[in-house]
Amino acid sequence: MTQLQALGLPLVVLEGKTKYFRHLGNRKELYQMCRGYFINPVVKKLLLAERPADVCRSSGYSATAEYSMLADNAYPTYGVTRLEFQKLRIEEYPIQPPTDVPVCEVQVLNYVIEHDGHIDQISAYLSLSENEKKEPRVESALERILEQEHGEAAILPL
Repeated sequence: MTQLQALGLPLVVLEGKTKYFRHLGNRKELYQMCRGYFINPVVKKLLLAERPADVCRSSGYSATAEYSMLADNAYPTYGVTRLEFQKLRIEEYPIQPPTDVPVCEVQVLNYVIEHDGHIDQISAYLSLSENEKKEPRVESALERILEQEHGEAAILPL
């Protein structure tokens, strides 16, 4: 909350002694206002020749495809937290040679905001590579995500 205030973003409202996050505009306006402050949540990427049994949260391209009309890659992308990554014992899984198509990609994420088995829409977009973000289909997918209705204005106590 303090960070939002320090950045000068008009998203913090004080009502009595309680601070709230409030945005009365649409998703696209909020994204435009905050995009300069977003960071890529991906700490590490691994292309594997075998899918670990304990990964199921879609991330990156796969999650972006779930939220839009974009077709997924030839292989799924999963996102795990640092703690989940440590528990995976990833050294037991073979790394895919760069010349072959992997069975899956595992992204180790700095943070996870999960929604129905996928990372959230903005984090999914942010976790894409710069080359993927430049694809016209991906840019179109982001536009669709930002134009989706979000119901009531976002008012969250912090």
